[in-house]
Amino acid sequence: MRCSRVPVALKRVAAIMIVIPAAMTTACAQPDDEVTTVTVLAAASLTESFTEIREAFQQANPDIEVEISFGPSSGLVSQVLEGVGADVLATANTATMEQAVQGGFVEQPVTFATNSLTVAVPAGNPAGIEDFVDLTRPGVLVAVCEPSVPCGDAAQQVMVASGLPIEPVTYELDVKAVLAKVILDEVDAGMVYVTDVVAAGSRVREVMIPADISESLSYPIASIVDAPQDEAGQRFIDFVLGEQAQSILAADGFGPAS
Repeated sequence: MRCSRVPVALKRVAAIMIVIPAAMTTACAQPDDEVTTVTVLAAASLTESFTEIREAFQQANPDIEVEISFGPSSGLVSQVLEGVGADVLATANTATMEQAVQGGFVEQPVTFATNSLTVAVPAGNPAGIEDFVDLTRPGVLVAVCEPSVPCGDAAQQVMVASGLPIEPVTYELDVKAVLAKVILDEVDAGMVYVTDVVAAGSRVREVMIPADISESLSYPIASIVDAPQDEAGQRFIDFVLGEQAQSILAADGFGPAS
């Protein structure tokens, strides 16, 4: 028995009918909008503020997702010098950022905020610290940052300027580690930023550093040279410099750029 032949024209129509739905399915599977991911390296003291700023930025820019890596400024700069694939760098002082500038690893930085050093003590203040000079009392445990990071460098300058025999018992990797020691009542006092006291709320008390020896730090931000997402990264920087982000920084205790 012979099989009936299907006309060639019909075979072609059938093939087209099969191919077209498949092509339509493939097209429908493609996302309407591609999301760009921007990677930001930011000083640990910016944790609360930049987390909030990221949310506000992403709401205003739904086509961009921001990933932030927080840490000590010196460590972040080291990552940049080693060629980490990031787009934006924000440090807690200009001296640390300058290392990246001198190496040609970042574009021209711009200052977006300022901060000041202060002393935090546990909420209960078991050591009874009421004045900066109380840090010199025998048995008082003081924590500061390592000298290689901005908060540690500032603490060293404050202690030298005071002329007081303050002897820290621990040097921490970044300011958040110092703050944690204070909150957990593992030390009697810690030199941190004003913004850290604001972030900690009722968990700590502030003891002011005398104005004549206090240290103020400028926070610069910059695009990383040859960044994977340089255009989107610049949009984030512009947002940080804008009114909404500046309001967030001010509410968290940061001073205006100077």
